[in-house]
Amino acid sequence: MIGQTVSHYRILEKLGEGGMGVVFVAEDTHLGRRVAIKFLSEKSNNNHHFRARFLREARAVSMLAHPHIAAIYDYGETSDGHPFIVMELVTGQTLGELLYESGLTITRAVEIIEQVAEALAEAHARSIIHRDIKPSNVLINERGQVKVLDFGLAKQLNEDHTQTDPNANTMLSTRTHSETVVGTPLYLSPEQATSAPVDARSDLFALGALLYECIAGRPAFAGASVIEIGAQIIHITPQSPSQINERVPKELDRVVMK
Repeated sequence: MIGQTVSHYRILEKLGEGGMGVVFVAEDTHLGRRVAIKFLSEKSNNNHHFRARFLREARAVSMLAHPHIAAIYDYGETSDGHPFIVMELVTGQTLGELLYESGLTITRAVEIIEQVAEALAEAHARSIIHRDIKPSNVLINERGQVKVLDFGLAKQLNEDHTQTDPNANTMLSTRTHSETVVGTPLYLSPEQATSAPVDARSDLFALGALLYECIAGRPAFAGASVIEIGAQIIHITPQSPSQINERVPKELDRVVMK
């Protein structure tokens, strides 16, 4: 796709690829700025469930205006029916990369998690839960500002079933159901691990697991399979971070373990 123009976005380079889609850097030829543009993968595009999730991400994030959430600028479809989302281009390092490089102090880790918490508070105030908080979905730009990415698994609570949108029934029936296990195993809440209904507290559990890993230097839970990790999340209370990293103050222990 490099060099092609989709609507008024000229594709410049590939930025990354995941299980559901691929992201490119593009130039907005109208405004003269660089943006990120996400397309569904060919396999996902042929799946009605993934197309509905893609649209849900665009609609969910477009409701949010917060300095720690990557903004949605546009949504559309190519001439051959491939949907795309145009987003704020955020460059920098993911939290996962910082953890891999051991480039985090306890103070900086707390600052980053605090900014993620502010982003989640904004989403929760709009009745949106993220459901996939993990290191690769937290990006720190060149100015040190945190951005929460990828609301692809987001669920909107208290949806209005009486809305007049002609696509409403399709959207509601194909959204990711709360009874389905979604998210990344290491950061699943007990509710997600047991396929129980989830709410904003699931995001807070994942946030705690993220802070634990940042300050302890290893995940709170581990296992050779999703089932093993899920069993630990449900039945095991992990060591406090200070038992692994003696530099962690007891006050922070209490916050993380809460």
